[in-house]
Amino acid sequence: MSLICNFILGVAANCAQLSFFSMINYLSQSVVSRFTIGTALSGLSLNILRIIIVGIAGPDNSNEAPIIIFFVIAISFNFLTMILNYSFFKSR
Repeated sequence: MSLICNFILGVAANCAQLSFFSMINYLSQSVVSRFTIGTALSGLSLNILRIIIVGIAGPDNSNEAPIIIFFVIAISFNFLTMILNYSFFKSR
């Protein structure tokens, strides 16, 4: 069941990411470059955050606090991204 949910989540995230790339290609090269850099920095920062949380809390699977902290921060990143995308498309 977990693999099926992860597959569906991956497909949905990929469709959303590709739709942003297809919409942004109508804009200037500097905007496309900034969008690509922002996407890369977002993924990199979440991976670094995961490493920091595991480094502080340890790799113990019974501790749920690091998992909750990571997902709260990841969801906050997603909300910030939605707000920035909304304001960007509203300004165009």
